[in-house]
Amino acid sequence: HLLFDVNHSADSFAALHAYGIEIEQQGRALPFGDQVFWAYVDSARTLGFTMELTNRREFPKPLPPTKPIGGNYANLLGVSIAVNNLDQAMQNWSHILGWQPEGQPYRIYGEQYLGRESNALSGAASYRLPNLQVELVRPACGMSCARDYLAAHGEGIYCLTIALENRDGLIALTEAGISILEQGHTLRLDQLSRWAILDTRSIFGFYLNVVYP
Repeated sequence: HLLFDVNHSADSFAALHAYGIEIEQQGRALPFGDQVFWAYVDSARTLGFTMELTNRREFPKPLPPTKPIGGNYANLLGVSIAVNNLDQAMQNWSHILGWQPEGQPYRIYGEQYLGRESNALSGAASYRLPNLQVELVRPACGMSCARDYLAAHGEGIYCLTIALENRDGLIALTEAGISILEQGHTLRLDQLSRWAILDTRSIFGFYLNVVYP
């Protein structure tokens, strides 16, 4: 799921209710004060992912400083969400969330899957948030991790993407015994990027997608 800290929680819940999205589970976020809550809403069937909302912004409380994470895998770029219909998902995100894509939809090409040539193609759209990039991915043809995830779980977040400065981080993971499931490239805004999805679901609970020069 993705967590959103909203300024006006009552207005947010009312807006979601208008689209048939209701609270599934709710509780108090005690470290932030008695008036702060968290709530999960049943947005997965409409938006492709579950939303959690909290109202910490309405009752701000200073928290102890935390030390930032460092190392090869600290540069989290975003999350990717597998969907069945890219156009419909983009419309829902525009109407319900007010999100507009960062440029036009683009293509993701899968070259290798499970060690074999895959010739996979997916359509995608990217949304730039202040602290995260969220990507919609619609498998079109060929075998891919996104297609497998859709078949097994339905729409949802299937991988986290991390940017590496070079291939050293990828080599370190493979030397640690983590295999590469899928490799390919993305052509977006006339820029080419290489990526590899690693078999980390049994370790972390999600696929790890790394992009590198």
